[in-house]
Amino acid sequence: MKVYTQLKLEERENIFKLQRDGAGIKLIAKVINRDKSTIYRELKRNKYTDSIEYLPDIANNMTKQRKYILSLKIDRFPELKNHIVEKLNEKWSPDAIAGRLKIDGLMNVSTESIYQYIYSEKGKELGLHHHLASRNKNRNHRHGRKARKAIIPERVPIHDRSKDANERKEVGHFEADLTFCKGSRSANLMVITERKTRYSFFVKNDSKRATEIGKKLFNTLASIPMEIRKSIAFDNGTEFVNHRLVRDFLDMKTYFCDPHSPWQKGQVEKTNAMLHRFIPKKSSLSTLDEKSLKDIQNQFNNIPRKVLGYRTSTELFSESLFGVALRT
Repeated sequence: MKVYTQLKLEERENIFKLQRDGAGIKLIAKVINRDKSTIYRELKRNKYTDSIEYLPDIANNMTKQRKYILSLKIDRFPELKNHIVEKLNEKWSPDAIAGRLKIDGLMNVSTESIYQYIYSEKGKELGLHHHLASRNKNRNHRHGRKARKAIIPERVPIHDRSKDANERKEVGHFEADLTFCKGSRSANLMVITERKTRYSFFVKNDSKRATEIGKKLFNTLASIPMEIRKSIAFDNGTEFVNHRLVRDFLDMKTYFCDPHSPWQKGQVEKTNAMLHRFIPKKSSLSTLDEKSLKDIQNQFNNIPRKVLGYRTSTELFSESLFGVALRT
């Protein structure tokens, strides 16, 4: 009799890569030697956000979380509880809180324990779930979104992006996207994220006209030293039709996702979801001034992240800028 084993992280990474390359469930199942129903359940149960359907490390963590039992440690230590609530109010993720506590040697509490407390009866009474990126009252409730059509001249497919960019081996490879809030479909925020350090720029636009987007994209990237301006990836929205300004005058290679495949620039998609913890989708951008947005950008980039070894994007990006300054 065949013994069932849960998917391993390596298998989930293969699922992500195969799905990214356009493989269907049947082919994925064949390649990793799993039943197609296993792949179907995996993709359905472990969606990440409304903008990113599947990420292997997140899927692995979500599976582990479903197996864990609620820890009462947070209830037993009021100072720990107050610290967690304080950091949630500052938009830190449960993982960032747990990771920073550990490296600071203050308290060893797991990310899952914090999530369990957030979704406990006490946590719900305090409304702690409102501080999470998903903002869901109950866990694992996800939705999809529609992609846009592509009409981009001289577009280069993202499949041609370098290995160094895809594997985050060097600083200087960016992804950009627009994100919107409730109400106006003209006013928007342009998010530009560097893949290796995850450092992000937030730019407010009054419209999504290509001229305005192109100008502000150019000005933002022009503020970065040329040594770490290597490439940038977009989806197929016509607001990025002027990408040649960046390509020709800033000497950056420009790439575009396949149609209906925004997940191919997954870093900025994830950043979009995280940003809406600071600027909820139901808010109005008309009241958001440049200083407030800059403050949010600074706060966002100064949150420690597990993927960065609990360092911050500001720390790593600043080190890259310092390295360039030393060489010039």
